Amino acid sequence: MGQICCCPADLSGKERWTKTDATPTIGTLNDLTFDDRAGDSDGEFWEARSFGSMSVYSTTSHQSCLDINDLLDQYQEDLDGDIHDLEEEMEEAAMAGGHLVPKEIEKAATEGMENEAAWTGWFTSFKNKQETVAAETSPVVHVTSLDDSKIATAFPLAAVPLPEFFSSETALKKLQHAKELKSNGRILEAHEMLLNLCEDFNESRSNRSSEDTSQTSFTLSSLINHSTALGIDITALETDVDALHAALSGLENDTGWMVSRKGELRVLYSHKKGTTQHSLKFHAVFPHPVEHILSLAHEWDLLPTWNKFTLEAIKLAEPSIFESVVYGAQWMMKPFRHMQAIVRARGFDLAASPLHRCLLIMINDVTDTEVDALDIENRYPHLPGAMAKRKRVNILNDSCIKLRPLPPMEGRIDNKNAQSGSDNRNGTNITRRIPRTDAHLMVHLDPHIPYVPSSLVNFVLGILAPYIYNQMLKVLDNAFKEADGEFPKRVRDQPELYGLVEKRMAEFADELISL
Repeated sequence: MGQICCCPADLSGKERWTKTDATPTIGTLNDLTFDDRAGDSDGEFWEARSFGSMSVYSTTSHQSCLDINDLLDQYQEDLDGDIHDLEEEMEEAAMAGGHLVPKEIEKAATEGMENEAAWTGWFTSFKNKQETVAAETSPVVHVTSLDDSKIATAFPLAAVPLPEFFSSETALKKLQHAKELKSNGRILEAHEMLLNLCEDFNESRSNRSSEDTSQTSFTLSSLINHSTALGIDITALETDVDALHAALSGLENDTGWMVSRKGELRVLYSHKKGTTQHSLKFHAVFPHPVEHILSLAHEWDLLPTWNKFTLEAIKLAEPSIFESVVYGAQWMMKPFRHMQAIVRARGFDLAASPLHRCLLIMINDVTDTEVDALDIENRYPHLPGAMAKRKRVNILNDSCIKLRPLPPMEGRIDNKNAQSGSDNRNGTNITRRIPRTDAHLMVHLDPHIPYVPSSLVNFVLGILAPYIYNQMLKVLDNAFKEADGEFPKRVRDQPELYGLVEKRMAEFADELISL
């Protein structure tokens, strides 16, 4: 990997840039642009990238001091190492590599958490001033409160009976099927079934000669007031369907995203200007089946065994095989506090959708009320103290994981490592069809940091993401070789989840679409 040097953004040309003791102008990644300037000086290729008022010139040279990637490679070779013992070395390497931390952030770290409160106080004060100005220039609306009983008396809600059609044998069968589809995570199919039910009702009504044909069509929204009678929360169903479509659309649309890394692992970054919201996309193809990759996420408590940046991973609740509530804490380089989040993950089976053929996992924050209901203080006495020292990060809506099986490829592997294959033997190897999975992760998060320096973004995009990807490959390649390993054991012990995923994806094996 090349080194990074920083210099003021107005410098240009093909001169040989070198690291000096001069303090460069510090910019922000919020307004990131690419500079076309590139030159060849003394056989080296320079690439210029503009980060606000700072330009970063990267080169293939290895003449700088420490290289943070070499440092991590050295660490990974030591299986008994502890990433938390490398904080000082990583910080030194980051400084040498040009990942410069703004003086304001360094000062906040040295003076403790009080400065962070000052940052937040300033930011809140600024927002309040803006809101005050807006309020002073906005029209004033006076609202008179009414007693609830008076409102109920004045505006009684008329009970609308459910049409008899929905009590027919045909309708009841479709309704029951829709319930089963929804309970199995097949939300789009359940939605489609209910839409068909409404169409059947409209058709039956129009066929009656005595029926007033001027009546408006009966839609799914018409069933909202009948959710209790139907046994399905129509509002929640439509909300979930809209969320699925929004997440899938976001995965497919890269407009406004910066491509940070290409190759086997593709990484994209986006920042919502004027906010503290940041977004990340990761994409890779793994030569492994969907259920194996799913196990890396679902077996949440095993995360610290293969990701040394994870401080803690606890599954707080599991309402169903398709839903989990988890707590995770992530190591962060100084001067930032380690970060944490409590999120809900919900799985949806989209295998029957010709456009998607995938397993989609929606990820989002849980509310403070839901956190209180988890009774963390009594169930995990150590956790409140640890959480007080860490920074809460909010995972926003439309964050998701998409796992899509691809057509398998022909491959040859060692006999001793083969778990399945044909009898077409060739020396010490056998030929088999290797399953593949197209994996996407999209995360929208709010770290509540008014100013995010390039050092933190560089760490996440350039260090953390490749590290986790390589660790995933190692686990997938090695953990499933031995049948008595922890991951294979857990997959076998939960056929209601992993067996179901394998079966559902296999149903459409002949219809899989390659990249």
